[in-house]
Amino acid sequence: MDERIELIERFIKIFSVHKIGCIFGDREFISGKQSAFLLDNGIHFVMRIKVNFRITNARGVSVSAETLFRDLKIGEYKVLKGKRVVNGQSVYVVGTLLPDGEYLILATDKNPVTAFEEYKKRQGVETFFQCLKGRGFNFEDTHMTFPDRIDKQIALPAIAFSQCHLTGEQCASQKTIKIKKHRRKAVSLFRPGLDHLGRILHNISDLYHKFNENLRIILEPLNSINLQDTSLAQMR
Repeated sequence: MDERIELIERFIKIFSVHKIGCIFGDREFISGKQSAFLLDNGIHFVMRIKVNFRITNARGVSVSAETLFRDLKIGEYKVLKGKRVVNGQSVYVVGTLLPDGEYLILATDKNPVTAFEEYKKRQGVETFFQCLKGRGFNFEDTHMTFPDRIDKQIALPAIAFSQCHLTGEQCASQKTIKIKKHRRKAVSLFRPGLDHLGRILHNISDLYHKFNENLRIILEPLNSINLQDTSLAQMR
């Protein structure tokens, strides 16, 4: 848990706390210490909690989270009135019953009504990790063991992902990505961007000007960053 807090502190040092829109987390990520840190620093968060977590009911009695949402039918959601104590911290709690019969219970510092819509953005984080691994850069194939080198090994694909994603946005504006029956895109924006850049690199002698155009997409935002972190400066 200290490592997660340290990571957020490093981000704040480089980009400032105002650049953080929201911190999302799955069930294994929430803790009292982390929640306290986020609340103390005014950082908005939406965290999923386990159904057996102890939270206070309307009378202030600690009960399992699941018991407060047992009256829900599939697709229904409920916002608990007022703030409740979760892991020793006062937060808002909202829950719904998913089609598979599993409860999705969220804890947030504000705007509980919009928590579900915000939490959907977490899918983008999952897509990012998938693209770093088997669906893109195969990060898990690395044989590096030195922590400093692994840091850069993570940072560089993250920048490459950003370039692919931004390029994918341009590609999607010219050719719409197909929407499947489950109402999600057939592929993420990363995929057409990666494929487009791949075609350029395979024909770099003829398409060098296009490569430079795409490179500016990612370099312009980077040039606006105040590089206070030495490791990031060295990476560039």
